[in-house]
Amino acid sequence: MHVLRKQAERHDIAHKMGIVVREEASEFMVRTGGGDCPARRAISCLMMPEQGDLVLLTVTEARAAYILAVLEREEGVTHRLELDGDLEVKLRGGRFILAAQNGVDLASAQAISITTPLLKMNADEGSLVLRKFAFFASLVDAEINRFKLLTSCCDWVADRLLQKLKRSYRFVEEVEHVRAGQIDYVARQNMRMHGKNALVTAEALVKLDGDQIHVG
Repeated sequence: MHVLRKQAERHDIAHKMGIVVREEASEFMVRTGGGDCPARRAISCLMMPEQGDLVLLTVTEARAAYILAVLEREEGVTHRLELDGDLEVKLRGGRFILAAQNGVDLASAQAISITTPLLKMNADEGSLVLRKFAFFASLVDAEINRFKLLTSCCDWVADRLLQKLKRSYRFVEEVEHVRAGQIDYVARQNMRMHGKNALVTAEALVKLDGDQIHVG
């Protein structure tokens, strides 16, 4: 802090314009009317200078030069906002809108966190690829026109499952096992069970009841 105070006390500064000719480590070489001048990027200059940019320099009495702003750049060169350390953007009021014509990419080497009382997402198409996914919710209300799930293994654990269907089809290629305390099937019209071999056993009672019973 003492060094910064000493630098601020040097009031004799000069402003120049120049062209960035090369970048070396954290310094830039800027070509001005008085020759090449090594300069560092000022903290307030968020735009990362590129070779060929026209920049505004400030030169202190101690000959330390800082790039204050990028004034002009050739078309087609990517604009980069680059900083070292943490960055916090805070709005005390109003809305924050991030808009782009061709797309928005968010990338992080560690984590991306979103915290909000209400989250809305609207899109014509969506794609989500995850190696591991955990989802927790107290209530899920979904309206889906068509749903297709393809998985090699699916485990369901629930205290209660209720399904109301107009038509239901299930195809099992190998074996289906059902273990239940009680099973109750009710059909309003016909109930058909067919197999190459059928075996019905009971430990206590087997009962057939109907107006007509045909065997054979």
